[in-house]
Amino acid sequence: MVSLSPKEPRPGAKRLLTFEVCCVLFLAFFAPKLGEEAMNTVKLTYFPLLPFIAMLWLWGVNVMVWDMSDVNYIEVIEEKDRSAFPTHGTIFRMGHACTCTVLGNIVIFTTCSLWGFTTIAESLPRFLYFIL
Repeated sequence: MVSLSPKEPRPGAKRLLTFEVCCVLFLAFFAPKLGEEAMNTVKLTYFPLLPFIAMLWLWGVNVMVWDMSDVNYIEVIEEKDRSAFPTHGTIFRMGHACTCTVLGNIVIFTTCSLWGFTTIAESLPRFLYFIL
């Protein structure tokens, strides 16, 4: 039986998780107060990124399970290809980075939209897609 008990997370991962939770709580409270046009922009711009982020996290879980199940990679994957695969820790760091980037951008967009900074709010989705 494979044990999936995680190790103690790094302090940086705890800070990122705290940031992500704070962003989600902020959005849960302030997103319903957005106007119809701003909400349509959120749906059109940010919702297509959700499957990408979910697939990134699920890929990390998949690699973690395969690493913990003691699969003999010599029989499955050639040696030159094995070195090209990222570890589950690397994939989870990419997931945290993408999640924090998108959530932070949505929080800034929501704040700018609610306070009337429409010029900044309109440029934020383009800035996000430039970053990603």
